[in-house]
Amino acid sequence: MTYRRLAELVGEYTRKGSLVLVQGHLHTDRWAAQDGAQRQRPVVIGESVQFLSRAPELEEES
Repeated sequence: MTYRRLAELVGEYTRKGSLVLVQGHLHTDRWAAQDGAQRQRPVVIGESVQFLSRAPELEEES
């Protein structure tokens, strides 16, 4: 998960399969589901991203 301008850059310059190095910290989201069960998931909070491969060229639509 990244925020603001960093998120825009990641979305613009990466595609599925792009290689990136993310530096940040790990956070655990916790919540109660509608059925009352406790849920949790790990989330990486990206503070910096290094692009290790070029984004594949986008196919132009005709």
